[in-house]
Formats: sequence, structure tokens, C-alpha cells
Amino acid sequence: MPVQIETPLDARSGTPLLIAPDPAGRVPRVVERHESNCGLVVNTQHVYHPWDQATGSDSLVMLHNAAGQEVLVDDHDEYHAHYAGPPIPSKPRVRLQKTFLHLGGLFPETVLDFSRGSPRQRKITDPERERFRTSGEIRVIAPDVVRHHVGSMILADPGLAELNPNTVSRFLALRPEESPADATERDRLTALLLRQTIQPLVAPVAGVYKRSFNERLLSADAPLDPARMVVDYLLHSPKATRAMAQKLAMVLVGLREV
Repeated sequence: MPVQIETPLDARSGTPLLIAPDPAGRVPRVVERHESNCGLVVNTQHVYHPWDQATGSDSLVMLHNAAGQEVLVDDHDEYHAHYAGPPIPSKPRVRLQKTFLHLGGLFPETVLDFSRGSPRQRKITDPERERFRTSGEIRVIAPDVVRHHVGSMILADPGLAELNPNTVSRFLALRPEESPADATERDRLTALLLRQTIQPLVAPVAGVYKRSFNERLLSADAPLDPARMVVDYLLHSPKATRAMAQKLAMVLVGLREV
């Protein structure tokens, strides 16, 4: 059995290299191990592994569940025979920033190719680039888990105390349960306040994100602005928006009472 080494990282983004797509052009779908979909046996590859590194820390659980790739099971097993996993960022804020990139569907331009037996690194082709952007095989593994931890880290950020006090007062004065107009305005201000809080958090990786957008190394539906992408991810439905507004109000009221 080969000696396991660390999974190599992309020089630009610092994210782990992914497994090359099947050379026959077959696209694995999300199914359980050893089940067949159109004759393909596939597995979900956790980009950040092993799992025992993701215990005891909310930010590690978040990162572990933020990045996955659907791959042919033979490639999956060959990968784990050679690689012990990538180095995991030690700081929670860096883990959050890596998670931001994965929420946008980022993938490195270099992949690990097992088609010739031993792994080799190579650049993706243009058809593979479009496939990664559109097929759904690169995905957030547990969206609700990741959404919960990302939201919790953002709501715990000290930057909330520096938000415009007039906007905060307006937000807290609204009565959405009594007025449809207030409900609409609260949704708008929830997105605005979150975006203002997220912008400095995402700033260290914004350049990488935008270059990846321009080079078509993000999901096809990812917007150019990474802060907007994160807000859209958190406020993905009216119910999620209402829940986040309530949590945000509680945090802002608490900050005023300090």
C-alpha cells in the first residue's frame, strides 16, 4: 500500500486539490456507496478529512461539511490509499474564509488524476471546467449544518457592534408581525446589516473569489460579489430570513445593553 501523504493545496486559494473527472465524461450523482446510478458506483469525497479532525469544534464541523465532490468509488478509494488528507487551518476565522470560497463552488484549476494508476497533477480541460461549474458534483455536503455554523460565527463577530447605529435603531423599531411594510423592510435591513458585517470577514479571500469568478472556477450561479453570495446563502428562503432577523435582533439588543 502506498505511503499516505498530505493532500496538496491549490497555490492560489489554499484549498485542497480535487479529483479529476471521469475521463469517459460520466457524471457521478449523489447516491449511497455501492448503489448504482446509470451503472456508475459513486461516493461522496469530503474535501477536508479525516472526520476525527472535525470533532470538538464548530468551525471544524462547518469546514468538513462545506466541501464535497461526487466521484467514482474507484477514484475515491485510490485517493484515500495515497493521501491522508489536507492540512486543516488552525484558526476558526480562516476556516470561515475557506468555507466562504466553497459556498461559491470554488474548485482549483489543478486536479489529481488517477486514470493512469498513480496520482498525477494536471490542469483541467475547458469541458471539465464547465462540467465542474454546472453538474452539481462539487457541492456543500450538509447545507443546513454549514448554514447554522456560518450564521453563528457571523452573529458572534465583534463587527456587529460597529454597524451604523441609525440603521440598527431602524431595524429594531420595526414591527413585522403588525405591518406587512415593516416585514418587507425588516427583510431588507437584515440582508443589509448582514452584508455589512460579512464584508470585512470575506475581505481576505475576496480577491481569490473574484479572480476565480473571472476564470470560471466557481459555480455557474455564483455572483461576482462574495458578500452577496454569503448573504444569499444564509437568507435562502423567507423562513430562513425571518429566523435570521430574529437572531440578529437578539444580538443587537444584547450589544446595546452592554
